[in-house]
Amino acid sequence: MQIVANLTMAPALFGYHAVDGSYWSLTYELTFYGLAASAYLIWRWKPEVPCICWLATALLIRACGTNIVPERVQILGAVGYAHFFIIGIMLYRIHARQVTWLTHPLLATSLALTILGPTWTLRPIPGFAFFGVITSFAILIWVATTARTSVLQIPPLLFLGRISYPLYLIHQRAGFAFIGKLEAIGMNPTIAVLVTIVFAVLLAWTISTIIERPAQRRLRKLFSAYRHKVVGLAPMTPI
Repeated sequence: MQIVANLTMAPALFGYHAVDGSYWSLTYELTFYGLAASAYLIWRWKPEVPCICWLATALLIRACGTNIVPERVQILGAVGYAHFFIIGIMLYRIHARQVTWLTHPLLATSLALTILGPTWTLRPIPGFAFFGVITSFAILIWVATTARTSVLQIPPLLFLGRISYPLYLIHQRAGFAFIGKLEAIGMNPTIAVLVTIVFAVLLAWTISTIIERPAQRRLRKLFSAYRHKVVGLAPMTPI
């Protein structure tokens, strides 16, 4: 049943753990997509108002106590991660030059809420330290997506960005298993880690080249045709 639950990409909703530790975030990705689709049907391309409602609801649930609200409700509302998703949405709004009078205040509020610390962590992290880390990453994303910072578009980083998703999928459980095999044949642990990193990057590039990128192009083509035929919008420009 664990395998079946994992095929949904949301095993936590069914009371099961992910088959790979790093896959825990997939449940929240799907939750976000569902919430975003619902918000789009109501508000179209103006996400600030639904984001305010989402953030307020998440804060209310956290204030009531996570032991009071059912876990599945917390997962479906992405209670512990709403402010992170909203940070990303507002950064995109700034990048796309779709800023409204609510965009920057909502971004600032979501960043400020990181002072509450992480929802879950192996070791305690002070709120101010966590706020500093998240704010630094937000600034880095803003800098990397502005037209004035082409100097940051370094080819190795762009390459890693392109393969980041398949790398995310294979790096943990497979990576640890590969390191264990190398150590079992007598390889130095440091060398084993370096070899595993190289192997993981090559495997992720292969998956991206053979599966991910062609699938993306196909899906964009299908979605573009749908937009043009059903919604009445101009076809999307291929990427």
